[in-house]
Amino acid sequence: MSIISKNSLIHQIILSLEADLDTVKAQARGAHDAATHEESAAENKYDTFSLESGYLASGLSRRVREIEQSLQAYRDLAPRAFDDDDEIRLTALVTLDDDARLKYFIGPGAAGLVLSFEQVDVRVITPQSPLGQQLLGKAVGEDIMLMQKGVQTPASITDIV
Repeated sequence: MSIISKNSLIHQIILSLEADLDTVKAQARGAHDAATHEESAAENKYDTFSLESGYLASGLSRRVREIEQSLQAYRDLAPRAFDDDDEIRLTALVTLDDDARLKYFIGPGAAGLVLSFEQVDVRVITPQSPLGQQLLGKAVGEDIMLMQKGVQTPASITDIV
């Protein structure tokens, strides 16, 4: 994969984050409106609709900030090319021997996002994730342990780009 292709992948991640941001902002506005609407005032001590809507609005507002931070990190990201003997770092696209149809992109945010890119699925992981922590500093041919369905499974790194 060339730097141009990696830039395309990053662009696709940015587009996905922008769509998520629009959705979460709309949800946050709706929750805020529900929490502050005059008809949402508690009718008795057991009526917690307004309180629950306020908690939801607060959580969604935090999610908006997280997505905005991830967006900025991806907009500032400079991808690099990796050779098989390079150590895995940020912007590496890693293939493990457990599933050649799935690659892992080490990114600064958006952990868990899965995209279809160049006929494979790409799962975004961060350096802070358990898998990211295992992969950082490793090279092709080295082994890691994957947690699959509660069971530790060995896997080897087969490619880094």
